[in-house]
Amino acid sequence: MDDVRRTVPKAKVLNGERAGFEVAGGDFRLIAAFDFRRRVAFGKFVGTHAEYDRGGRADRVAILRSDPMDIRPIRNDADHRAAPVEIDRRWGAPVGSAEGDELEVLVALVGLYEERRWPILIDGSFDPVDVLQYAIDEFGHTQAELAELLGSRSRASEILSRRRALTVEMIHRIGEAWKIPADLLVRPYAIRRAA
Repeated sequence: MDDVRRTVPKAKVLNGERAGFEVAGGDFRLIAAFDFRRRVAFGKFVGTHAEYDRGGRADRVAILRSDPMDIRPIRNDADHRAAPVEIDRRWGAPVGSAEGDELEVLVALVGLYEERRWPILIDGSFDPVDVLQYAIDEFGHTQAELAELLGSRSRASEILSRRRALTVEMIHRIGEAWKIPADLLVRPYAIRRAA
C-alpha cells in the first residue's frame, strides 16, 4: 500500500488490501482492493458518497490490469465531443476483452458527464406523457413505434392524449425499448375522462 500512498497521496488506505479514492472532482468514491503479487486491482465500489454511506455495494467488479487504459475523465465539452470517436473505435468489442472494458468505461464516463452537464430537472408539471412526447419529438421515436410497443394504435393514442394510464408492463416495455428510466414514467398524472 506504500506504492498507492506515494502515487495517490490523497488515497485513504482502508486496510492492508483496500484503498478509497475521490474521483470526478470528489463527486464520487472508488473503493479498490489490490493484489500486488498478480498486479491487479479490483474495483469494489464506484458511486456517490451518499450511496457508499448507505452501505452501497458494487453491482459488478471491475478488474484493473497492469496495462492501464489510456482513458481520462471527461472534464469539458471538448473532451465530450472527442469521446464518441473513441467509443466508435471500440464499438462491437467482445465483452470482457480489453477493448470491451474500455468501451464500458468510456460509455460510463460520457453518461456521468452528460448527467452533470445537462441535468434533467423535473418539476411537478412534467409527467410521463410529456416524457413520451419528448422522446417522440427529440429522439426520433414515432407514435407508430409506441403503438407497436403497446399493442395497438388506439392504445398509444389514448396514452398520448392522457385518456389511459400507463401500466407497469407498458412502462417496462417502453423503458427497455427506448432506454427511458422507469422513474420518469411511474409518476402519477391526471387522466382526462371522455365527455
